[in-house]
Amino acid sequence: MCWNKSVTTPIFNAEYRNHQKWRKEIDLWSLLCFFVHRYKNHKTMANPKKLVGEKAAEYVKNGMKVGLGTGSTASFAIQALGTMVQNGLKITCFPTSVASGELAESLSIPLMEEHEVSKLDITIDGADEVDPDKNLIKGGGGALLREKIIGAISDQYIIIIDESKKVNRLGAFTVPVEVVPFVWEV
Repeated sequence: MCWNKSVTTPIFNAEYRNHQKWRKEIDLWSLLCFFVHRYKNHKTMANPKKLVGEKAAEYVKNGMKVGLGTGSTASFAIQALGTMVQNGLKITCFPTSVASGELAESLSIPLMEEHEVSKLDITIDGADEVDPDKNLIKGGGGALLREKIIGAISDQYIIIIDESKKVNRLGAFTVPVEVVPFVWEV
């Protein structure tokens, strides 16, 4: 699904400059992303996906209801949140996929049931492709519908990517289509 949430969604990469609320953090993060990009082959450098996942987790505060995205980059944010919960952070979360829920449970992150979710404070998720205008393709991991619903009920929606997700033009990644069994039968 292509989404353009450039006004409200901070994307951690070296080119994001449009959203004033995040400007200071993004400018600092841009330097780190530049460093990671420039020295990505250096053996002592950390994984860029892990770095953006950990950075995004820093936006989660005590008492928040958090949406947990799906995919390799989002899993690093979930792992960082697991460490924060073990260190005393009090949050409740709702996963966008079975895999994210299983990872959260393995890290003792408290999860909400579907009937308990009506609004979330923040959601951290990845993207399959992002173009220079911050248009996104999401849902390639098979969680398109849940990701879209969770994003719609979140006050903040943070999309985290590494350099491999940046494209000049959307479309190299197949646009996902999801058939919902309930709707198919109706």
